Amino acid sequence: MYLADDRRRYLDFAAIKTIVGNAATSLVDELISKQILYRGFIFRCSYCRNANWFSVSDITQEFKCRRCGRSQVYTKDNWKMPDEPGWFYKLDELIYQGYRQGDGRFALGSQFISKTNSRESFTFTTDREFWRPKADKPDVEADFFCAPDGVFTVGEAKLGNSLGEGTSEERSKINKYEQLVRRLSIRQLVFATLGGSWRETNR
Repeated sequence: MYLADDRRRYLDFAAIKTIVGNAATSLVDELISKQILYRGFIFRCSYCRNANWFSVSDITQEFKCRRCGRSQVYTKDNWKMPDEPGWFYKLDELIYQGYRQGDGRFALGSQFISKTNSRESFTFTTDREFWRPKADKPDVEADFFCAPDGVFTVGEAKLGNSLGEGTSEERSKINKYEQLVRRLSIRQLVFATLGGSWRETNR
């Protein structure tokens, strides 16, 4: 269900089962236990008609409308279907915002590096910017900044299949990373993509 108030979609169990099949029950339980998903209800205010998702912890026998502030006992008029209010699942806010900003590519890339390049340790931090003195913008922005088994690693993750819009931009970015590798004695440079393969000019 899409709610115009926060411009987000909330899935019920039937929708999740359509996506993942018979594994839906165990998957939902696992994601809730890890605080990735949260259970709640969607109620429409009887006064201003605004609809919102409400966490289980936010309601008793009543709910308080977030638009007009009125508290009311929820009845059949406050939800559409079925005859009893149904569960709707909300994605954790941090994970949701990360997904919107494309952080999935970094998370998947980091997971791949940790599984394929490390046996004993994997330390990492968030993305990093590298600035020249008195510059008005960073010279290089590194999505990966990690050390699998102590191997100093930096790099970039892309949604698409190229490092830039054109060949000159791609070459410029690669040159900047080459300079960064030399200056910081980086031992491993990684470029990751969620595309099926890199564009020919990147290879």
